Amino acid sequence: MNELDALSTAEIAAQFQVTDSGEWPSLWYILRKRPDAEPYIVQLLQGKNAELKQDMIGMVINYNSQTVIDRIIHALLDENEGVRKKAADCLGTMKIVRAVEPLITLTRDSGKLVQNSAINALGNIRDRRATTALCECIKSPDETIRIDAVCALHKIRDPASVDAILDALDDVLSYIRYRAVKTLGLLGDKKAVKPLVEMLYDSEDYVCNMSAGALIQLCGVEDIPYLTEVLIEEDDEDVRDYLEYCIEQIQAGPPPEIPREQWLYRAWLSEPTINASSDVCQFFEDGTGEFKYFNMGVTSDEVPFHFRVEEEKIYFLLENQEQWIETKFEIEETTYDHYDEGDVPCFKLLLTQDPLTLSYQQSATYYHLIGDTPIKFS
Repeated sequence: MNELDALSTAEIAAQFQVTDSGEWPSLWYILRKRPDAEPYIVQLLQGKNAELKQDMIGMVINYNSQTVIDRIIHALLDENEGVRKKAADCLGTMKIVRAVEPLITLTRDSGKLVQNSAINALGNIRDRRATTALCECIKSPDETIRIDAVCALHKIRDPASVDAILDALDDVLSYIRYRAVKTLGLLGDKKAVKPLVEMLYDSEDYVCNMSAGALIQLCGVEDIPYLTEVLIEEDDEDVRDYLEYCIEQIQAGPPPEIPREQWLYRAWLSEPTINASSDVCQFFEDGTGEFKYFNMGVTSDEVPFHFRVEEEKIYFLLENQEQWIETKFEIEETTYDHYDEGDVPCFKLLLTQDPLTLSYQQSATYYHLIGDTPIKFS
């Protein structure tokens, strides 16, 4: 038995004050499992040691206690900038709605990094009470504040933010213009149609491409006469191409929904066997409930694997193994909290004979094959 296990909860908590910061994670691992740990955790969170408070805030992020959460909210007022920043990061990750008002106050903090964290936290919580403050942040002279603010408004998707987002179309940073265009496509306000057409002239191709995509999202068949009129009068070949594409896609309408009974997959990207670590964009749940995003690559601390799907069975082949592992699965519809897109509709393949869980994002850019017919998820 670890000698620390023999200590009382009070003694474990006291060790944080006399040990190196490198030992704190090990101490936390023991402390968090003690049934009487809560008052000691609160005590550590309100101590004088700023470094310890920052580390404790990071460690308690999955500790289910309203008292501890209240203490973290109180830490938003801490005199130490690092503690305030860490508290904002933690509350945003935990999506604590009752922290919205103090986080709004923190968007005007004297520390720029604290402002960034508060803005990002409000975006993660997605409470529309933050809209007014975030719209003000878009006017900031600091480009990182403007970037974080437009990203947060993209997640919240409040129609009341449309005027501020329209103003952001003139930002000197192309990334902010790109984000603004992307958000306007989602907000559904038709007064953005003409400004989005004007963004087809942007100096950056990726902004123009997103502008076309936003127009397709926003416009209906009733907007085709206006787009056609602009097309007729347009001389710029690239803009004409964008307009023709938009009109074509709007006329075609959205792809049909896929019946649930067709969700038994027989092929992935036209290949019976796919390297899941490099050939598909996917989300991977590692058993802790935390999703890790794979996009055309695999991180060094993960094990690459291959899989294939046949009717209602899925087969796995781990790297350095020769035999396929057969695993049955069920399908669950859900949403994934994507760091960038907000709640993304997705589905999970739930393996009934294995703890591994795979899920795939549904978006306009990812395709799935059922038989030989390509299906695009919207």
